[in-house]
Amino acid sequence: MRAHLATLVALILHASLTFGQESVTGKDVDQLLGGIRESEPQIKKLILLYQEGAFFVLELSFLGALSGIPSTSHGELKSTEAKSRGPKDLESLFPFEDNFLLIVDGDSEYEYLYVAMKSAEKAPWQLIKATKRNVKSKEQHRLPLPSAEQQLEANRLTSERVKAK
Repeated sequence: MRAHLATLVALILHASLTFGQESVTGKDVDQLLGGIRESEPQIKKLILLYQEGAFFVLELSFLGALSGIPSTSHGELKSTEAKSRGPKDLESLFPFEDNFLLIVDGDSEYEYLYVAMKSAEKAPWQLIKATKRNVKSKEQHRLPLPSAEQQLEANRLTSERVKAK
């Protein structure tokens, strides 16, 4: 699946760079989209899982439950696993685990890495690893995890946020 998506993106980019030429046929695109459509329900679920995981980490941040990061901080949260899933990964989505990189505005010295996991579709999210990494030296320090109560509250807020969408 990842290969299909990457090829489709490459074809679209190639088509845009070679505008006006007959480099990409409708048949090429239909073939690729056919493969994507077959896995569409799983792809939608996978995208929602990435989104939920990001919301969960954000809610923990808003609650002030992420060690070393004030709840009023601003920055950027990135999924570092979103690009690494292939077709086999779509067969069974659970347990689902994703790595998130949090970069806090004004803190160019450190970045924060979090691993969030969901063991089953109806299971709550869990933060299972928290690390502070020096950007230059790449030296890492484990951080304490949020309490069970904080994670439960972040799950409740994540559920509300997802339902509101």
